Amino acid sequence: LLQQLFARHFQLPPLPADVEIFTLALELGDRIYASSVQEHGCITPRMAEEGMRVFDAYLGLYLPPLMAKRSA
Repeated sequence: LLQQLFARHFQLPPLPADVEIFTLALELGDRIYASSVQEHGCITPRMAEEGMRVFDAYLGLYLPPLMAKRSA
């Protein structure tokens, strides 16, 4: 669903067909959040930031920093 949302608003580059990169990005970020809950009982602001960094870094392996917007 996240890939469909991105594709609705941006022209995506060719992406691997055998790996769901958006799903993996969410799962990687979620692992950071789960670690925070396990250690602190909640998602701390610092770990929330780290989760987003992991998400952004992984997608950054496949998506350019700037993507052309789709016309309305």
